[in-house]
Amino acid sequence: YADYIFAMKNGKLLAEGTPNEIITTDSVKQIYGIDSVVIEDPMSLSPFVIPISAHDNLQRS
Repeated sequence: YADYIFAMKNGKLLAEGTPNEIITTDSVKQIYGIDSVVIEDPMSLSPFVIPISAHDNLQRS
């Protein structure tokens, strides 16, 4: 856990701020290249990332 984070890709700083500001579906896609759902963990109130697999995307189509 962290109060402040830096998001980097290929040695470049993409974003910085609190986890709630930085960990979003858009940032996960930009940094890791995966689709995801980001929810708030009910215990810690921190962002919780749930990856969406290609299989899940096909089933939604």
